[in-house]
Amino acid sequence: MNQVRRVLVAEDNVINQKILKMLLESMGIQVEIAADGASALAAARSGGFDLVLMDIQMPVLNGLQATRRMRDEGICLPVIVVTAHALEEMERMAFQAGADAFVTKPVAKADLADTINSVMRGVGV
Repeated sequence: MNQVRRVLVAEDNVINQKILKMLLESMGIQVEIAADGASALAAARSGGFDLVLMDIQMPVLNGLQATRRMRDEGICLPVIVVTAHALEEMERMAFQAGADAFVTKPVAKADLADTINSVMRGVGV
């Protein structure tokens, strides 16, 4: 987890924001919150993040739209979709949009850490 210093959490639910922030900070990771997909896209454009945790259901742009736009703009930042929608169809749609991994809520710290490590190994960090 040493290679991950700063994560963008794209999540509109305040409780979920706090939970993800607490989990990540307990791993020594700095967190910035974006409360909608458009804000997440703008933050991703600005750089400085090691990866994005992207909720699917958000206002303005949903997580799939924001991820797709990131990929269309050439933003190669790893994206882990974090959603309560555990359907295979939703997972397929997330990967089609350009996500690197998919985890369902509620997220356990160990599962999140494993997913982050796996994604970061995949991008050669």
